[in-house]
Parts: sequence; structure tokens; C-alpha cells
Amino acid sequence: MKGRDFFKWGLAVLILVFLIRYLFLSWGDLSEYEFSLNIGLFLLSYLFVIAHLIFVALGWGLILNLLEKNKLSLLKGIRIRTFADFGRFVPGKVWLVLGRIEMCKKFGLRTSTVTFSTLMEVFMNLLSACLLAVLIFILFVGGELSQYSWYFVIFVPILLIFLHPKLFNWIMKFLSKLIKKDFVKIKAKYYYLLSLLSVFVVAWLLLGVGFYLMVNSLYAIGISSLLPLTAVLAVSWVFGFVMIFVPAGIGFREVALSYLLTFFLPEPVAVLVAILARVWLISGEILTAFIFWWIR
Repeated sequence: MKGRDFFKWGLAVLILVFLIRYLFLSWGDLSEYEFSLNIGLFLLSYLFVIAHLIFVALGWGLILNLLEKNKLSLLKGIRIRTFADFGRFVPGKVWLVLGRIEMCKKFGLRTSTVTFSTLMEVFMNLLSACLLAVLIFILFVGGELSQYSWYFVIFVPILLIFLHPKLFNWIMKFLSKLIKKDFVKIKAKYYYLLSLLSVFVVAWLLLGVGFYLMVNSLYAIGISSLLPLTAVLAVSWVFGFVMIFVPAGIGFREVALSYLLTFFLPEPVAVLVAILARVWLISGEILTAFIFWWIR
């Protein structure tokens, strides 16, 4: 492992250690809250993780088909994306793409198409997460937290305008040059790109429901917290993703999630949920990968 990669992983582990240390020191406070694992809700939450991953894979498949007509079925697309996605835990973002490229070769897909489709999927994921979070904060979250979202309201119409084919192609071309990858021109109507974005929005909503069920299986919260928790999860994912110097945003996502959860949960509970959320999601991804690898 290179020195730079060692630093990345070391920083991520250090943050997690501090979070776990905080939990240990706050264990007395945690014992004051009522915890009881609801197995039914916990297992049900995994169904929504699986549904989330299916919709994300569907979005990626639609992007692939938009860029280059292919014979990649939804089932195969889910299998490829789910397995290749574990490459994000390997130091160096390139492994996330290389896995997809290698697995897509037998379907005749060009390297440039697979690479660009991954870039476009990431952009759609980020855009949908931001839009959904801001809308939820404005429409459904009251009190102290909602005031922050108003600073970002102006970006909502701007981001939607960026989905216009001409501007979208320009953005994708710029990002392709930035990461030194081939650009593939997108030939699609504005409404199609909006409908594509909606697939990723639905994916986030499904994951939000799963997250709510997971939290509720440990600590009872009202149904009114469902959408706010969805927004919190989306924002923390974006925060973790933009921290490109650590693999999969490990540590930074947990810090963001634990902070935002304190608006809805007691602080020690929020930290515990933030740490468990990483394990929950990864185990859900592993479960999905095995399910769709087994289904031939």
C-alpha cells in the first residue's frame, strides 16, 4: 500500500475510532434509553436496500442503453453493478470503474461507454440526493434544521436547468476532461434526462424507508421522521462522497450522519445509528450481490 493510501485509510479509521470512543464514554447515557431489537422491522429494512440497489442498477442500465445499444439485461446489470461497486473500498477510485469494464466486456460494451456511464451515474446520484434533501428540508422539516436548506433553494432550478441536453453534455465533457476520460455525447431529450433523474430519486426514497425501518427497529421514532431521515441519509452520503481522499467516505459520512441525526435523536443514539448504518448498508449490498449472483 502506498503512503498516500495508508494516510487515507488511517484517517478514516482514526475518525471511526473517535466515534466508537465517544460511544464507549457515553455508554452510561445510552443505557438510559430503551433499546429492543425488532427483528421483523430490521429484516424488512433489507428489502428496501435491495429495492434501492435494483433501482440504481436500473438507472445505470438506462444510461448504458442511452449511450450504446446493448443486450445487457436488468438482472445482469444488477449483478455487475453490485459486485463491481465493492471496488470503492479499494484505495484508488479507478477500481470502481475497472470492475465494471471487465465484467461488461463479454457484452461487447466499449470501455469508454462503461467509464462514462459510471461518471453519469455518479452525477445523477449526487444531483438526486441534493434535490431530494433540499425539498424535504423545505417542505417537511421544521425548526432549526430547515433554515439551512433555504440557502440552497436557488441551486434547485439551476441544477434542473443543467439537465438540459446542451448544458448536460457540456458538464459531462468538462468532467470527462477533468478525470482524463473519453467523452461520449448524450443524445436525449430533456424530459428523458428528467425521467432518468426520477429513477435515482425513487432509489433514494426506497433507501430512506429502509433506513427509517432500521433505526425504528432499535429505537422507536414516529412516522413523521421518515422523510427527514431520508434527507439526512442523502446529505451524509453526498458529504462522504465528496471527501475523495478517503475510500467510500468512511468516517466522514458517519460524522455527518451522526451530527444531522442529533436533530431527531438523542446524541449518543445518533452516533450509534451512524456507525451501525455503515454495517447495515454494506451487509445489504453483500446480501443483494449474493442473491443476484445465485439467480441465473
